[in-house]
Amino acid sequence: MSTARYPRHAHGVASRMVAGEAVVVVPRRRESHVLNETGSCGWALMDGASAAEEIAGAIARRYAVDAERAGRDLAAFLAELDARGALETLDAPRASAAPLAAPPEPTSYSPPAVAETQPIDVVAAICDSARNSPAQHTRPGICRAFGACQKPFE
Repeated sequence: MSTARYPRHAHGVASRMVAGEAVVVVPRRRESHVLNETGSCGWALMDGASAAEEIAGAIARRYAVDAERAGRDLAAFLAELDARGALETLDAPRASAAPLAAPPEPTSYSPPAVAETQPIDVVAAICDSARNSPAQHTRPGICRAFGACQKPFE
């Protein structure tokens, strides 16, 4: 009997890579999460067809870290994503129909993590200001609503 687990994005969760960071929206919890670089790499590899061990191995190779450390860090990250309603873990491989973005280019390793969480209302307000208040933007495609968000929009 196999104990392999196959993580994938939970049904109904939306995500997009923005400036090398995954932005994950969990509508049923009314939250959005920004993942750090290593977390974004892991998120991009969570397709439901790859076992958690394979994802940890890919992270270890990309960031030149010990595979055991990458596995422990990924396990903690998967538990965090599951607790936030962003992840489902399968007992058998089953590829997700959702398109996946390419992982960000590696710079330096840090344990994969959720770097920031916002209520979805804040994200919607910021995104709405990008459409309706272009004077708040110093450069096209960069949101500066509320003086807080400075991430580029795709």
